[in-house]
Amino acid sequence: MWDLGVAVRKRVIRIMREICERQPEFGKIPEMLSRIVRRVCDEEGVKKLTLETFQFLWFQPVKDRVECALLIKKVGFLVYLSLLVVQMTEMVQMCMRDNSLEFFEQLLNNLLKGGDKTLLLASTQMVDTLVDNILTLDSKIASVGIFVVLFVLLEAELNLGGRRGECLVVNGAANRLR
Repeated sequence: MWDLGVAVRKRVIRIMREICERQPEFGKIPEMLSRIVRRVCDEEGVKKLTLETFQFLWFQPVKDRVECALLIKKVGFLVYLSLLVVQMTEMVQMCMRDNSLEFFEQLLNNLLKGGDKTLLLASTQMVDTLVDNILTLDSKIASVGIFVVLFVLLEAELNLGGRRGECLVVNGAANRLR
């Protein structure tokens, strides 16, 4: 995905997006998404496609996802949401390992700055599922990525006039875990 041609980078993003859409349980999705998220600071057309990809995959309310209706019907609403949260958490852990977490933060800031109600509803669903996963996890090590994702989501919300108290609680918890 490091080709110089804009058209090639866009095509690779479209192919990866299609794989993520059609095979949401594929094990390489977090790795593919960690490569796509790095394109959030790319040329304008690539950046736009990157934002659209993440909005399509993660930031639309689960009940509005026509393309995943069969999978949601098969595994259930909450299981599907948990799958998305696991993908996000694993992707963030990869970004942390590669020192590229700022791309994820930039992605969230770009997506949430418009104040779109469907984006905010989808974000709320993701945060609620993240919190549920935190409460049910046994291992502190496994939950570090979840805290980072939750912190970044809430920090982005804070930057947009969200609830400051929640962000401070998560920040304190994440610092204790580190």
